[in-house]
Amino acid sequence: GVISRIFGSDKLKKIEFYGNKVPRKYFYKQNALETVVLHGAVEIADLAFANCRNLVTIKGLENIVAYGDYSFYNCCSIDELAISNSCNRIGLGTFVGCDSLENISMPIVPFEIDNHITYKDVFGESGKRVVITKGNIPDQYFLGASDVESIKISSNDINSIGEYAFSGCTKLETFVIPNTVDKIGKEIFSGCTNLTDLTLPYIGETRESIQPLSYLFGENCSCGLKEIIVTSSIDLVSRIFSIATSLETITFNSNVTTIPDECFY
Repeated sequence: GVISRIFGSDKLKKIEFYGNKVPRKYFYKQNALETVVLHGAVEIADLAFANCRNLVTIKGLENIVAYGDYSFYNCCSIDELAISNSCNRIGLGTFVGCDSLENISMPIVPFEIDNHITYKDVFGESGKRVVITKGNIPDQYFLGASDVESIKISSNDINSIGEYAFSGCTKLETFVIPNTVDKIGKEIFSGCTNLTDLTLPYIGETRESIQPLSYLFGENCSCGLKEIIVTSSIDLVSRIFSIATSLETITFNSNVTTIPDECFY
């Protein structure tokens, strides 16, 4: 790394950086580094902090709009992270190897979906508890993120969730889809075998297109739901709950006026 050529790699514990971009590999493998304060930085280049294994505190991330590839790779002491709502790029492998990183708050930053890059490719096994602060969720965004234990949507501007968005998130147990969502992609919960509690405004693609739960979980997927709360729609269709063989409680926040044939078959 650039800094190690001047100071070595095992002396500096705190650094204050001034500049609008942290260059590539600038703090690479600073083994003693614990705290970084960024002044004016808006971009962090590829591998900028990679292998800073004792780095715990980074101040100034609220101004960062772009994270380069592997920029915090193997920073295994970082335990929480807040990504700015103005961020527009998070590169491949940015937080892979950040084994202590449990809590992340972040906007939905479009990964390179066309190259099949997902949350797991960016965060690896890091980020077990995620709070989404802004944006619609694209297709396959959390696909295969089997280490994620909870995803909370705190944003009031989310309108859509893409197909297979949470597919394979096997540790999810509860999920709440807010009332602002007016389009839900198919099989968003396929492979979510431990999901037991689900709150959502309606069951189906849109409020006007109510469908059985299999639309959300897949026809042949295991569905372990025990409780469902429907917060908005009062519409039902035949066999809407048929795949939820473990279902114990169904709650509608509005009065249901019509129950179709074989609704609870």
